[in-house]
Amino acid sequence: MCRQNSLDDQFQDEPEIIFEVLSDSTRHMDEREKRLAYCGLDSLQAYVLIEQDKVSVTVWRRTPDGFRPENYSDPATVVEFSSHQIAVPLARLYIDTELT
Repeated sequence: MCRQNSLDDQFQDEPEIIFEVLSDSTRHMDEREKRLAYCGLDSLQAYVLIEQDKVSVTVWRRTPDGFRPENYSDPATVVEFSSHQIAVPLARLYIDTELT
């Protein structure tokens, strides 16, 4: 979710929510370097890390005291992003996914 850039731009200038699917080969980069870089963006409200092989989602959400993690692992959970009127059921993220 972000302010719309020109269609020929290759990146977004002011993302508000970033969703990242974790894998073994990118985990270190996503959980550390990218998180630190993204959370330094003034526009970012949430950085969402999604495990690909088990129901597990971490939302790094902006608070007045900085970014704080929220962890979810129950497929019945609905994660809300009220600033964008979005509600994401965890079970929906894993449709057609083979979980271990």
